[in-house]
Amino acid sequence: MKVLPAILFALLAPAVHAADETEAASRTAAVFAESQHLAAAGAVDLALRLLGDAQPSHAEDPEGWRRYLDARIDILLRGERWSELASLLESLPADLPLAERRRADTLLARAWLAQGEGERAVAILRSLIWSPEPKSDEELRLWRRQLIRAWEAADRLDAARTAIQRFQQDYRDDSRDWSLERARLALRTMAPEEALGLLEDVEGVEADVLRLIAGLWSGRKTPAAVVERAVKLGVDKDVPAALRRDAWAIAAEAADMLDNREARIAALERGLVVEGGAGAPTIVPLGADQLWDAYLAFGKELGNRLQLIVGDDESWFVAASNRYDAHPIHARALFAVVAENALRVEQQAVAHWQLASLLANIPQGGRLMRALYLDSKRFPSPGDVPPAVRYLLLEDLLAANEIPLASQLLVGLDEPPEQTDPAEWQLRRARVLLLGGKIDEGIAALGQLFALEDFDRDRALQVVFDLQTLERHEAALGFLERLRAEATDVQQARELWYWQADSLAALGRHAEAARAYLHSATLADPNAADPWAQTARFQAAEQLTKAALYGDARRQYRTLLNSTREAARQAVLRNHLQQLRLLEQQAAENGERN
Repeated sequence: MKVLPAILFALLAPAVHAADETEAASRTAAVFAESQHLAAAGAVDLALRLLGDAQPSHAEDPEGWRRYLDARIDILLRGERWSELASLLESLPADLPLAERRRADTLLARAWLAQGEGERAVAILRSLIWSPEPKSDEELRLWRRQLIRAWEAADRLDAARTAIQRFQQDYRDDSRDWSLERARLALRTMAPEEALGLLEDVEGVEADVLRLIAGLWSGRKTPAAVVERAVKLGVDKDVPAALRRDAWAIAAEAADMLDNREARIAALERGLVVEGGAGAPTIVPLGADQLWDAYLAFGKELGNRLQLIVGDDESWFVAASNRYDAHPIHARALFAVVAENALRVEQQAVAHWQLASLLANIPQGGRLMRALYLDSKRFPSPGDVPPAVRYLLLEDLLAANEIPLASQLLVGLDEPPEQTDPAEWQLRRARVLLLGGKIDEGIAALGQLFALEDFDRDRALQVVFDLQTLERHEAALGFLERLRAEATDVQQARELWYWQADSLAALGRHAEAARAYLHSATLADPNAADPWAQTARFQAAEQLTKAALYGDARRQYRTLLNSTREAARQAVLRNHLQQLRLLEQQAAENGERN
């Protein structure tokens, strides 16, 4: 419920004296320090909220602007919020000093690389390297290293290989990080023996992962040994997420070499749900479409074993259902085949729902379902995902508070799922659509809610408030009118008159807004002087003034003046009366001239 508006004319609190500049600077420094501490503790959103968005002007306070910028960049780096960091850096003024511009561009290239945007990173880094301004050897070394990664991320492996050879000629770098970089590129260019040589004396988990790939591809390690070691790395929580994801990808590839399709599926499923590993570049492909292909290959193999005929959907459903508990991967693979090949669209939809339901019931199944249906080329947009699956995905997305994506999935899902209360569904749907930016669809969902006889009026009012926040006042007015007509007590009706008046005022319909505010003030008693009535009268006076109904406005201010004894309030009201007299005089003079 909205909070009762402050009595605007009261000005209850005295003016706060501004603190001196030293105290202000101290408070700012404390905020910066605490925000960075929170970010280091993992509370990045809280840190950004504490920091706020009141960045000083670069022109008016360049030093304060830089301190704020450094604090925000530090938080975004700690939280690996690469997209937000890129947006921030791209919005910086063009006339920054050279050193600051170079630092910003270096960080921007890093942000693009972290998002896999190799071509964008290449453009920035080439500009830095070839700029005519003097640059240090340390800067050049850093940019050239980043450029190699950018070429690789852009899948321009020949350029990356040439760059890495030239870098090695110039710097003769034998460091661990550089050896890993060279080995990774060697594997990307299918040179596993070269990678093994580069990794010979390198220790650490990343080197172990790269050695597994090189050993598998070179034939130095058996697929069975690779699977065993990769699975151990994949389940080790001390191994970084991106490397665990790599390990599961390697296990899946080794299982494929062993012709063990069930083990391949198990490894792909585990890799796709590694938290924090999604989006990381992998040498061995690992994605939703690899899993779909694995399901289909295994499902068709099982179908042949069971002598199932494509098109006899019922037999496939029965075979899959019989394996729900004992062999769930078998069931998922069989349902995938029906989802892909059923003769009727309805049967395909049922198979997708069965597959998604199986996924939803396993550990981290929500993440796996999202990967399979939202990250696959089979479903170019959320709207292409089968409706029955979208209902299941919504539960996971709403639990994770991923409102924008949830709102995309909701578009077109007008009917509630089975065994769901229609009013509860439409209420939830309306709010998620509005919060996710699908405003017209949200208004339509709210209309479907109001078309029902029985729904929670108080919760519906909260969604109408969302409409007002989004400045969709015309739509809000219709819903408020309906709620007011059904109000069960006077105070509730007064409140609804007030909220209607707010929307009318926002639309510039000042006379109508004044009328609604006055209804709110006087509905219970024409002479009411309680705080709500006083606030509503004051708002009515403001709107009457804007409507050029000066006499009515003056009478409202005088009524308020007569009902208060507080000197501060009386002073405010007298000031408004004085302004009103000036407006009346000006209007009269304009009338005479006309």
